[in-house]
Amino acid sequence: MVLKTWKTIKVGIEPKTVNNFCSASEKKGIKIDNLTKTLLNQLDFKAAEEEQEIDLLKLTAADLGFKGMTKRREIYRRLKFFGLETCPIEAFQLRLQYLNQPDGERILIGTEPITDPIDNSLKIFVVGCKDSRLWLGLEDGSPGHFFFPNSTWIFFRSRK
Repeated sequence: MVLKTWKTIKVGIEPKTVNNFCSASEKKGIKIDNLTKTLLNQLDFKAAEEEQEIDLLKLTAADLGFKGMTKRREIYRRLKFFGLETCPIEAFQLRLQYLNQPDGERILIGTEPITDPIDNSLKIFVVGCKDSRLWLGLEDGSPGHFFFPNSTWIFFRSRK
């Protein structure tokens, strides 16, 4: 299988803080629920020091060879076989750089999970569009959570 770059996004650009990211999202009509804002705010987030482009690939779990329900950590283990990596946490910038997302599409951002301070569960970011409204939300990223073979993910491919 030939893996092609789906989208190239810029990191290390404005907005460089979580608060500015949330404000910029609101100005563009992007919905970010309160739990997602809470997790964004609790991240020890630092934008890349220099502007750079990162190549993202959009794949389903089935594209990675999984035929049935699969745990996140199994999906992530398979990435190395394809020369892919998990995305840097700043990949949530995709939400501001993917404004023409088709209605009904939902994409999991393949980052290392972040801890929900309320219940200590692990979460990963999701970008979606429902009823023509763009949103950024969260998905269960715990080790025991299963994903369908048609779950759509983005992952990172280094340019090195």
